[in-house]
Amino acid sequence: MGAAYCPNVDASPIYDTFRCNPGLEDVDAWGDMFELGESSAVPWPLRLRCLNYSAIWTLRYWRDLVERCGGLRYAKIGCDHAEDRHYTGLSAGERELPMITAQNIRVLDLTGVHNARRFLPILSKTAMPELRELSFKLGQDALDNDGTEDEVEEAMRVVSERSPKLEVLKVETTVPVEIDSLSKFSCLETLHISNQGGETWPWVYWDEDIDALARGMPRLTHLSLPCLTEREPGTTMLALDSLATHCRRLQTLAIGIDATDSQAADDVVTPFSDMLKSMTFSPLRIPTSAAECFACNLSTRMPGVHKFRGRIMGLDERGRSFYWDDGLKIIENTIRGFRNGGVAELW
Repeated sequence: MGAAYCPNVDASPIYDTFRCNPGLEDVDAWGDMFELGESSAVPWPLRLRCLNYSAIWTLRYWRDLVERCGGLRYAKIGCDHAEDRHYTGLSAGERELPMITAQNIRVLDLTGVHNARRFLPILSKTAMPELRELSFKLGQDALDNDGTEDEVEEAMRVVSERSPKLEVLKVETTVPVEIDSLSKFSCLETLHISNQGGETWPWVYWDEDIDALARGMPRLTHLSLPCLTEREPGTTMLALDSLATHCRRLQTLAIGIDATDSQAADDVVTPFSDMLKSMTFSPLRIPTSAAECFACNLSTRMPGVHKFRGRIMGLDERGRSFYWDDGLKIIENTIRGFRNGGVAELW
């Protein structure tokens, strides 16, 4: 069933459809907002398997949905942004609610919920033993209240403990996500962290962070983790060495690298497996004089990669960063030379 939002029309027709069609398995009602009314009054179809629904969600609404629809496998929920930003957290009654179990949920998409204080309790209060994929945003509204970073870490701890089969985690954020909280997901195959605020990354990961992540997630096949700001160095070539050593199943990699230390590049000795096919530097910071040596190192350390992407940030004589278009050409030509005519594309 599909429904679109119409101004000045409540959700009564949708609920009438629920009542008349208890065998509905798929519901798509994504609009500006649908009022839910009293949580216990929503006649969710008992056989519901896939839900795409925007409303003013609370923990009680979520609890009633999960308890009524035991076969729910996919859920994408969202909130009206204007209403959402005024939400300050659980009521006293909601804090007393016991843990609930969503036995069959495989995919949970919370990217339509803008206020972290609305969806973090859902994560903290729900056991999802079969959950395979989780997506959420930590936007600017999450910064309006003190303690949100601690709540994020707590939610990640709970999810890692009660969703041991999680394979895909996608986070759009302006709030720091600590590696310690991520590395608990030992079964992850895809980890995608992106900056919701634009190109300027709000904090830095370091080599030791990537080493901890690589050791804790040996099953990773896809990793996207911007690590640099324009002013701080962040991860170096040593981070690549950690990933090559501990994540032998990697197929795609997107990571920021600071290659200003030529000695660090020489210390990278572990090649990636042939499974790695795509490499994106986001960005690569490198002195103009070191580009050719770096490309030589890259061509031997990533033998299976035939697709390179990235932005190059050069360093001038005073150590100031600038976007270096010629650096792409130099690295590309050098890699092609070492690949004996193979295709290598940096852009």
